[in-house]
Amino acid sequence: MRIWIEATAILAGSILIALFFNQMRSLGLPLIAEKEYQIFIPCPEQKGDAHPLAPTDPRLTEKTTLLIDCRSGQQYTQWHLPAAISVEYDFLTPIAEDYINSIIASKVNMVVIYGDGDDPDSGQEMARELAGRGIKNVYFIKGGAPALGN
Repeated sequence: MRIWIEATAILAGSILIALFFNQMRSLGLPLIAEKEYQIFIPCPEQKGDAHPLAPTDPRLTEKTTLLIDCRSGQQYTQWHLPAAISVEYDFLTPIAEDYINSIIASKVNMVVIYGDGDDPDSGQEMARELAGRGIKNVYFIKGGAPALGN
């Protein structure tokens, strides 16, 4: 019993010392959150299977292929495939539902996305998100824009 009393006394003393030093700091840590914490990563992740596509694949030039450049607007302006549309992709922000619905309603046979080619590749990640949200025949260019000649 004596051990429990001593442990409780040590714990209480440690808490009091910690609270004292926290109050003495000019920017002490708040004991109660002043505002609700923001969650930056949407959960659960909706990732599906997207398949790699060679940068020389002839299907890239077919009219029934939707080409998406998911790099920044500035990178798109500097260089992009002629038929590609620009849809900036951010790993932390889910793709808008109305955009998903417009792809589903379109008459394309396949969706091909290319990104920055980094690791992780933004094109591959966007393709996986689209596939996970119900879009069929989603591919990404292995190596991204650099593999296409940019």
